[in-house]
Amino acid sequence: MLHPETDTAFAVWQIIAYVLAGICVLAGILLAFLPEYVLGKIACVIGGLFVAGVIFGVWAWATWPPFDTQYHTYYPTTITVAQTNERILSDGQGNVSQRIAILATNGNTYGCDDTRCTVLTKGETITLMCEQEWETNGVPGEVCNWGKVGTNGSA
Repeated sequence: MLHPETDTAFAVWQIIAYVLAGICVLAGILLAFLPEYVLGKIACVIGGLFVAGVIFGVWAWATWPPFDTQYHTYYPTTITVAQTNERILSDGQGNVSQRIAILATNGNTYGCDDTRCTVLTKGETITLMCEQEWETNGVPGEVCNWGKVGTNGSA
């Protein structure tokens, strides 16, 4: 998800939206005071609001993460562990969190936000509850929470 303090795409689209909205407001004010404007002040205000709404809609569509269910729904993923590594992540505001990177035998890397993933060993089969995580300027990946040891169908 775009973050106003760390993502340049957020700042660029926000500046563009403000500039276009300002141009629309100035155009509306200028057109409202011209006596030869046929449609009058009300039509100008409605037109300005419409244009501002279109600009906001384009901005929202271009900068917000996708609304696909794969990014907002957890699904069971059974993998065999090849290797685990721990990462300490900072949010840029002084807060840190731990994420465990699990390299599976299928070649995919999964991020686990549960400390129980730190005790996984090579060759162990586990089922994690995963969802896609949106990356604005990168490749989306899977972020998981603890599921259980073993496959989804086993006890």
